Amino acid sequence: LSDFLSGLGLNHVRYLRGYANVIRRAKEITANDETDQVAEVAIETSGHCAMRENGYVDDGTYTAVKIIGLLARSKAAGTGS
Repeated sequence: LSDFLSGLGLNHVRYLRGYANVIRRAKEITANDETDQVAEVAIETSGHCAMRENGYVDDGTYTAVKIIGLLARSKAAGTGS
């Protein structure tokens, strides 16, 4: 996963298990003024996902709607199958 994300120009940060821990770490990374890193997404091993644009709320429905929208736009643009 780290290699795949690095190939996209993204930084993979591994942290403690547990979605509350992962979300807390994402907030810490984003709030750190000493780096230019921003955690756009916090995903826990079990699949819990929180996005910065939604205040890091662990919301599966929000994530699913975002993915469906991305797939629909990709298909409409002819880049998805």
